[in-house]
Amino acid sequence: MQKPRLKHIKVSDNYRFPYSVHAINACFGKNYRGYQRATICPYSSRSEGFAWFPKLAIIKDGEEVAQDSVYGCINTLSADGMAIRERHSVANGRSEYCVRYVFVKPGKDKPYQYVGNFKKDMEASTATLSIYRKISDELDLSEWYYVPLNPKAPLFYFQEDR
Repeated sequence: MQKPRLKHIKVSDNYRFPYSVHAINACFGKNYRGYQRATICPYSSRSEGFAWFPKLAIIKDGEEVAQDSVYGCINTLSADGMAIRERHSVANGRSEYCVRYVFVKPGKDKPYQYVGNFKKDMEASTATLSIYRKISDELDLSEWYYVPLNPKAPLFYFQEDR
């Protein structure tokens, strides 16, 4: 039996999603069968906010490296979960100052997990380093809860014990 969509999510819920498409379908009312991008905008405009699925850096030969060498950003979540550092290999000029609903992938064989809502700290960021600060630990998903669910769309999540 298909799981229901989520109406609300908090960091403390410990929900885990094997792939980003599962989080997108469960949280944002989509009926996707697959998805490979790092962001998705559930609104008509990105300026209202968007979901971000960064893969956190892994340690290789004692150095932080990107999980995905094609995309190449080195993303790290602070130990207290209050900030994300996104190092770019080249200056990309991104200046988005909107809310990001963040689901991180902590390792190659780990599921995505919701870590909160973040906004870019424009003063601390540079052309090759973006700093995002947590603004909240929860997200109301009721806006997307009642979208009809396609039974062929993958919708899977689970709660992990702490």
